[in-house]
Amino acid sequence: RILFLDDDASFHKMVSMRLRADGYLVTTHTDAAKAVDLIRQGEVDVAFVDFKMPQLNGIEVIAQIREFNKTIPLVLLTGHADTAIMDKYKHLNIHGFFAKMNDFKKLSSLIQVILRGMDRSA
Repeated sequence: RILFLDDDASFHKMVSMRLRADGYLVTTHTDAAKAVDLIRQGEVDVAFVDFKMPQLNGIEVIAQIREFNKTIPLVLLTGHADTAIMDKYKHLNIHGFFAKMNDFKKLSSLIQVILRGMDRSA
């Protein structure tokens, strides 16, 4: 169960179609509070959170999630991966970064790596 929190509806459509074709259950939200509630209720296994959103930025959302769930894999969506961002927010235990301009093969690979890590820790 994969959640994408992003304010870009066209990105939601693209990513949902691709990942559902690969067999994943995908939920998308533009509302950070609703996305956080889904995670709090245990309805999500992996969450992708956009870095730049209108009300809260992705780091603020991830910090909220980490207050009640320290282990759920969280991936930060960015316009471009920036090592400075990665280093600055390591303390939030972010499991990865995905640049929206990357192709979907990289997205599928990232998800597979995260899921394998979850299997080993279970």
